[in-house]
Amino acid sequence: MESRWPRNKTYNSGSRSELGHHTGYTLQRPQRRHRQGARWALNEETTPPSNLTILDPMGLMSPVLITGKLIFQDSRFRGVGCDELLPDDLGTRWSIWVKLPDLLDIHIPRWVGARGKENCQIHVFCDASERAYGTVLYIRSTHKTGTLVRIVCSKNRLAPLKKVTPPRLELIAALNGARLLHYFCKETGYDIAEATLWSDSTVALGWICNDPNMWKTSVANRVTEIQTYTTPSQWKHCRGQDNSADHLSRGVTAEQLKKLRNWWHGSLWL
Repeated sequence: MESRWPRNKTYNSGSRSELGHHTGYTLQRPQRRHRQGARWALNEETTPPSNLTILDPMGLMSPVLITGKLIFQDSRFRGVGCDELLPDDLGTRWSIWVKLPDLLDIHIPRWVGARGKENCQIHVFCDASERAYGTVLYIRSTHKTGTLVRIVCSKNRLAPLKKVTPPRLELIAALNGARLLHYFCKETGYDIAEATLWSDSTVALGWICNDPNMWKTSVANRVTEIQTYTTPSQWKHCRGQDNSADHLSRGVTAEQLKKLRNWWHGSLWL
């Protein structure tokens, strides 16, 4: 199976009428590529599945997109040129990931379950791996018929190329969680003091729940900013398998994302 980075090339755009109208998220087939990407075993009559532009401002598809970013980063780190074949391992990973049209089967309700602010709770999960870190925000609402938990937004990034220890990456993820929560509450009017933030890193939680002056400068600065937005009592520990943000730091395929209940609705105990 051959994989290449193609130069700009024109493909038929096709119909977009059926794309993303249930969710507000659009997968577009542009007339011309302006960014380089990988492809595999294509001929002139095939519209490449990788030739897609994904509009995902809320980060609901981030667990899938981060996988593609990791593959691209690995290829650049190895010095793979734009017109060179991908190594076998990267080509295999790309051919598995590139089935992005599976995202079209995902229907996302526009209503997150909140009728007011009285019976709602905000929960933010943070996680990091050696390759990426991220945070995801949920609203938990109580109704006469029961409790509803819905994803609202997420944010993730690749880890720095410079080596950073896992606890410090977890702290960076926690900082991004605090920033995301601050932005969400500022825009929606929810009380940030009523929110709960979760991390599976006991080291990062230990830093957050103590005086920033106890730590080195890089840790102290991040802890100070976290404590500006939140209080130590708002931070809780969860098990790694219960942390929904784990998908943001490790990545999944489009097919897997459709079936990830704890991504769309949080952990069962919420």
